[in-house]
Amino acid sequence: MSLRTLKVIFGAVTVCFLVASAYIAVLVTERQKVLGDITHYNPAWHASQAVSEFMRLERRLDAFNVQGRGVDKDEVELRFEILLSRAKLLMEGGFQSIIQDDPDQQATLHRLADVLVRMQPLIAELEHPGSVQQALQLLEPLEARLLQLASYAQIRGGERIALDQQELNRLYWIFSGLSLGLILLGLILIGLFSRHNQLLERAHSDLHALTNDLAHAAGHDALTGLANRALFHERLAAHLTMWQQTGIRFAALCLDLDRFKSVNDTLGHEIGDALLKVVANRLRNCLRDGDTVARLGGDEFGILQKVTGEREPCTILARRIVERLSAPYSVDGREIVI
Repeated sequence: MSLRTLKVIFGAVTVCFLVASAYIAVLVTERQKVLGDITHYNPAWHASQAVSEFMRLERRLDAFNVQGRGVDKDEVELRFEILLSRAKLLMEGGFQSIIQDDPDQQATLHRLADVLVRMQPLIAELEHPGSVQQALQLLEPLEARLLQLASYAQIRGGERIALDQQELNRLYWIFSGLSLGLILLGLILIGLFSRHNQLLERAHSDLHALTNDLAHAAGHDALTGLANRALFHERLAAHLTMWQQTGIRFAALCLDLDRFKSVNDTLGHEIGDALLKVVANRLRNCLRDGDTVARLGGDEFGILQKVTGEREPCTILARRIVERLSAPYSVDGREIVI
């Protein structure tokens, strides 16, 4: 897998990760809304509270109508105000969505509102004869209808809660699936990062090796692996500078191979190249660490030797080279002497 392909995959996975994260945020918002609907608004409870307040008002009116029951006008007015507030909640709250498909329940709610409006002047004049009786007559037909309304709200409220719970379950499974998907995407991202780093390390290693190979190729002969003419001249210049600055001596030797041209002409260039490789190995074995042997071109070689305290070291090296190179060569099953 190339770095470019890896970057494309990485970008796609990152986009999926961001989209999934955004969708999870939306799901969390929806879930909180559903929970809020379940927690903060219960239409069945509001309806039952309205019915309870309706019956309390009826009882207070009955008690007020009978002397000695200990109920005064203020208490009746208080119960009436509470019932008004309960009715207002039913009129303005989400309760309307519960009964919007049932005209009978809507009619009951409108009837309640109408009765409460008509009762207001009666509540204000409870001391007048007949006011309490008229108020009770207005309330009496509504009792059964309000009980039916509360029962209807209980059923519809239960249905709504069931639907909300189903929605919560749906959101839960979607949320769980997306969470698992995010975990998998995270693992994929980790894998991609790891693979990306491996490819980068490999590319760096290959580049380093290529740089070393190019640097080696620039200073070495491709056939024999010996230093080439350019590197030989560079090291020769370095030895001359060191000799001028420190007085450390060195020896420079040059040689070519006798009868090498005839080997090429009679046996072919492949045999000649193989022979040059063997010659290069023998020359390496003649030198010490720190000495340089280079192929200057064709069958010409150059040697740079550090001079120590030995007497005539270059003469000794030259004799050793002549002796080693004069020994017969076995190349491709042929014995060659040069």
